[in-house]
Formats: sequence, C-alpha cells, structure tokens
Amino acid sequence: MRKYLSQRSRCRPICLVVLIAVAAASFASAASAQQPDQVTLPQVTVTAPPFVPLYMRPGNGVKAFERNPYFGNNRVEEDNFAPVPCSGFRIDPASAGASDRTCLQGYRLVPASVHVSNGRGDTSMTHCEIDHDGTIYNVGDLSVEADVLVFDPYKLTGAGFADRDCYVAGYTGYDQDDFQDMNRVTRRGTDWHDLRGEACTWSDGRAACETKSIEFSDGPHQCVAIRQPCPRWHGGFVWMLTASICHTDLASVQPGDVACALGAVQIRQYDPLGNVARPPQ
Repeated sequence: MRKYLSQRSRCRPICLVVLIAVAAASFASAASAQQPDQVTLPQVTVTAPPFVPLYMRPGNGVKAFERNPYFGNNRVEEDNFAPVPCSGFRIDPASAGASDRTCLQGYRLVPASVHVSNGRGDTSMTHCEIDHDGTIYNVGDLSVEADVLVFDPYKLTGAGFADRDCYVAGYTGYDQDDFQDMNRVTRRGTDWHDLRGEACTWSDGRAACETKSIEFSDGPHQCVAIRQPCPRWHGGFVWMLTASICHTDLASVQPGDVACALGAVQIRQYDPLGNVARPPQ
C-alpha cells in the first residue's frame, strides 16, 4: 500500500501538467472554432503603365510622323524642361504687363530627314537645330502657357548655313487630340468645343492651314488653346507657336483675349550660340 501511494504521489504533478495542457489545447480549439477564418492577403505591387506620347501610339503611321517629324521628343514636358532667365531667351513674355513669368528651355530637335541624311554621310545637310522652349506667365486676368518650335534660318556656323530641309514642319491635321496633349494645362482640360481652322490637304502649305484654335475648361476657368505659325520658310516655317490661355476669374473667353495674351510674347529667331552672323539690327 505504501509503495502504491508513493508512486501515486510521484505521478500527481505529471498528471496535473498533462491535464492542464489538454485543457488549454481544448480551450484554444474551441476559441478558434468560434472565430471566422483569417485569410492572409498576398503583397501586391501596383505599377502605373508608362506613358506613351501621342505620336508613338499605335495607329496611323503617317499621322504619327506628321505629329513628330523630328529626331527627338517634341512633346511639351514641363518637368523635364530647365528653368532659364527670360531675358534674351528664344521665347520671352517681355511686355511690361506680363508678370510672374517663367521661361523653360526644352529639347533640341533635328528634322528626321536631316538626321537620316547625315547618318548616311551626306555632307550637303550640314546643320539644323530647332529649339523647343516654353514660358508661363500672367497678363491682366489671363494665365498663359506658351511654347515655340523655332530655328534661325540665317544662322552661320563653321559648317555654313543650314540646308533647305531645315525648317519647322507644319501639320494640317492638328486636331482636338493634339490640343488635349499640348501642355499640362490642356491635359487636365474638359468640355472641349468649337475647334476652328481650315480643313486643308497635307500638301497645302498656307499658314492659314496651320492656324487652329479650340475652347475648353480648366476647372471653373474658361480657356482657349491656339496654334499659330509664322513666317513661311521653304517646306515649313521659321517658328510654330502653341499656347493655352485661361481666365483667372470666371469670365468667358473673349475674342481679344488671344491678342492680349500673345501680344506680351517676343519670339527671337536669332540664335547666338555658335553663330558668326551678326544679330539683326
């Protein structure tokens, strides 16, 4: 009997531990049964698709070339343009009425035909560089962003004058899609209407065929976007200007708004960089 009691006494702590462990496991199983199943979600990384410029999107190859006939990117990308002093710049809101002006130096472009010819060793096309620059400013109750493709047709360097194929190309098919991607203001625009301009064939080189305008809204503000070339040069133009013009108040767009806004802009076609020709007097 003593032996039995002694063995039972030694067993009691062990049995107690086992009973506690079994009870705890039973409680945990009951608790988990009362709770809904928890699903572990996998980690998901969302990457925005890369933006494809309008001229690189699938579709009509001829229209794509008309939108960008240059070797390089001719899209206005303000974040990638470099701020520069406006004084003496290629496009400058020089009017005394222009305020809060910012000038942006953009990409330097070469017509695709000139680039290809130079790549083949044709030295008859010696030089052509087109500047794409922009400016942002206010004038009166108007907020303006303008950019210009411009080159100096009389620039003389050690390689001589530019070839006949050096010019700012026209694009008679410029339409609402092009206006909507014109700059950062038009990219957030809505309520597009009243596209104006002559309907011309691609071979019609008149400046009137390149002059376009359209109205739109930027939030509560009424705006107009314009495209305007001048002057004619060989197969294209010396410069091509596009601009978005918006009221800073809630007024509607008036016929004189474009003249008021662009009257502040000075476009300098003389390129002093590497030019041995004297600037015009």
